[in-house]
Amino acid sequence: EHLSERALKTAAADYDISYWVASAYALLGEKDSAFEWLERAVKLGIEDPKWLENDKTLDSLRGDERYAKLLRHIINQRA
Repeated sequence: EHLSERALKTAAADYDISYWVASAYALLGEKDSAFEWLERAVKLGIEDPKWLENDKTLDSLRGDERYAKLLRHIINQRA
């Protein structure tokens, strides 16, 4: 049901695993946790807004203002 403590500890330091955790939470419908981990993934190095825009696992997050804000943040970092 929930991700193991060991997986979450590893994810806290790796953007790819943080992104996977965010995707898992998004699929479970746990939006707050999904955004927490997605924001962490961005802070750790996710830089491609196209990836977030095209990833079907994040569909449940797209209508939320936090999603648009996160995309804007990534785009502004690249500018």
